[in-house]
Amino acid sequence: NIQLIHKKLDDYFFLFENFLKNKKKHWNGFEPEILYESKYSVIFMSMNIPKTKDAHLLVIPKKRYKYLEEIPIIELKDLMKTVQIAGKTLKKNHPAYNVLLNNGREANQYMFHVHFHVIPRTYKDEIVIKWEDKKMTQKEFKNLNKNYKRLLNA
Repeated sequence: NIQLIHKKLDDYFFLFENFLKNKKKHWNGFEPEILYESKYSVIFMSMNIPKTKDAHLLVIPKKRYKYLEEIPIIELKDLMKTVQIAGKTLKKNHPAYNVLLNNGREANQYMFHVHFHVIPRTYKDEIVIKWEDKKMTQKEFKNLNKNYKRLLNA
């Protein structure tokens, strides 16, 4: 049934909005709990617990924006302040944290409501965020910088 498929997609894509409106529980039956609320954003605990067995926090704007660059500056300032509050909170029990945003399908964004994962970290916690150095010549490096400078000023 196409209507059922659309309802499931709406439940999935609008999950955070439904959380904010107290219309939806998480897939595991837990009710989301707002831990902190500002004028434009909220913090709640993610239901996806990393290997550390310690929850990470999600920071979302109250209004649904698919991509970071769509957020008006006043709301973005509030959102970043809320990310900072989440990080400071985690540092009370952890030495460090990562802030992760998947912005676009190719960046593994699957929930199209901007959300920051604020992930507590401890030494040797087995959470892997992998970076690899790209091998390039100095000329390639300069050309890449030149291209980004052009894009930034366009």
